[in-house]
Amino acid sequence: MIKYFFILSFFFTFFSGSLNAQDFYLEGKKAFGSRNYRAAEDLFRKALRQNPGNGNPYFYRGYMKEYQKKNEEAIELYKTGISLRMDSDLKEKSFWKIVLYYKYRQDWNNLQIYSNKFLKFKKFSEVEKLRNLAEENLKNAAPAEHTFVVSGISKMNEENFDEARKDFNSALKINSEYTPALWNLGLLEMKEDLIPEAAGYFRRLIELKPEEWEYRYKLAICLYRLGQYDLSLEELKKARQFNTDPGKRFHHYINLSEGLVYLELNELNQAENKLKKSLSYRKTGFALGAMSRCLMMKKNYTEAKHFSQKALQSDSRQKDALITAALTSHLENSSEKSYRYSADYFSSIQNEKYYNIPENGKRVLLIYFSNSIIKNKISPDLEFILEHIDDKTADEILDSKPKLQIPKEDTPDRSDREYTSDDFFFFKGIFFYRNRKKDQAVAYLSRVKNRGLAYYLIAKINISNNSAKETIQLLKKAIDTESMIQFLIISDKIFIDLAEENQEFSGFYQSIKSETR
Repeated sequence: MIKYFFILSFFFTFFSGSLNAQDFYLEGKKAFGSRNYRAAEDLFRKALRQNPGNGNPYFYRGYMKEYQKKNEEAIELYKTGISLRMDSDLKEKSFWKIVLYYKYRQDWNNLQIYSNKFLKFKKFSEVEKLRNLAEENLKNAAPAEHTFVVSGISKMNEENFDEARKDFNSALKINSEYTPALWNLGLLEMKEDLIPEAAGYFRRLIELKPEEWEYRYKLAICLYRLGQYDLSLEELKKARQFNTDPGKRFHHYINLSEGLVYLELNELNQAENKLKKSLSYRKTGFALGAMSRCLMMKKNYTEAKHFSQKALQSDSRQKDALITAALTSHLENSSEKSYRYSADYFSSIQNEKYYNIPENGKRVLLIYFSNSIIKNKISPDLEFILEHIDDKTADEILDSKPKLQIPKEDTPDRSDREYTSDDFFFFKGIFFYRNRKKDQAVAYLSRVKNRGLAYYLIAKINISNNSAKETIQLLKKAIDTESMIQFLIISDKIFIDLAEENQEFSGFYQSIKSETR
């Protein structure tokens, strides 16, 4: 066997060493296609070491940087690629990504430069419009304002947000209506999750240029995140109206945004139609995840699961896909999968300041909360769930379909029961008990009906306040409900000590001790 392994290793080393640049490039494309980005990056680098004049690998490396949300690095890779020998289709795509990036940033200087380079490569009327837009803005820009904005964009790309904000505001001190400064401040505030502030900048831009569709679109996104869905739809409608030359990218995102709004308004047929249109232009993880939640809400569980898995292949932290994956796994009684997906969902939303948790998202949080208690994975972070799911909300969710069930890790006689608000109060009581918040623990455990462990914990918490008689009554109720509780009582130091101190309790303690022998 060792000899056989050695021979295999020798042949692998020998032949991999004989691969040429084109072989590495083609293998890199295969790895890229299967989303094995780490292997793809390594193979593309090997291809470039052997043939540094081939620009093709730079396109794929740029795409992978975009996937990692490292847009500035991606643009630099695209720019390197177009300066080398490159397949025509990849060069065209690279140019588009570069000019749209600078248009989005309102970096008119770079937009002018790369629009002209693009037009030398291939003529497009849309690119001519972009070049003309850049030239118009450069012509109208006062030198000082433009300098401050260019500096601010550079700092924003480096995530030096405070200094970028200072530069943009310096431009506005010179000219309070300078749109590139207002636009980039809006983008900056969105990056920092300061959504009301961002909405304010986009409203100001609309006052200055009411027919600029991009301002309308960005305001619509802000309104969506603030939960102002009807107003968001109005702005999306106006964005459609004012964009007289929409491309595939616009159609994808406008339909996706409308679909998301209809989803929150629970207008599921309209949501599904919009999301289908969005996916007909681009199959992004965001759109696939939204469709999965839409189908989940329509109780089309098989298709919902399919879309969620496709979305998670594209983006493992896509919120809507995680909601669907957690709930479909739960309905299939795959408790470990359901817990893992619910934990990922919980992690993905914790730092989201302006995220309106949908009802199905709250179901997933309940799955995570109850499983964490059962697995004894108590942490202060679970308070986040209690902040977002009050008792009334829990009642409403647990009284509607799809029903949640007690996870398999619970006691055997409860594993096939539906998860009720009674169970939620029980788990909530345990959470407070383990965080030493005794009054809150008793308040919730007292609301639980016919659960032995609840009576047992109340007796244990209130042992110093209750008479021996009251403690005995609670423990008897606990044993009558769940006979196995008596094993907890006889091994619990707090009750052992009470039996030594109190004669009445000692008689009760000795009687149940004798029954367990």
